[in-house]
Amino acid sequence: MKGFHNSGDNELNYYMLENCFLNYMFCFGLLIFLKNVQSTDKEFLIVSLKRR
Repeated sequence: MKGFHNSGDNELNYYMLENCFLNYMFCFGLLIFLKNVQSTDKEFLIVSLKRR
């Protein structure tokens, strides 16, 4: 029973680790996306200001 409990804990830890990694990748991708959006917005604003 103890061995079974240990394997269960390891599975849970691996699942949590996997979730953390996926969450980190998602947040990292979101940050890059937001950064790109902000930079394109700035470029767009500069271009629209220059046109005036």
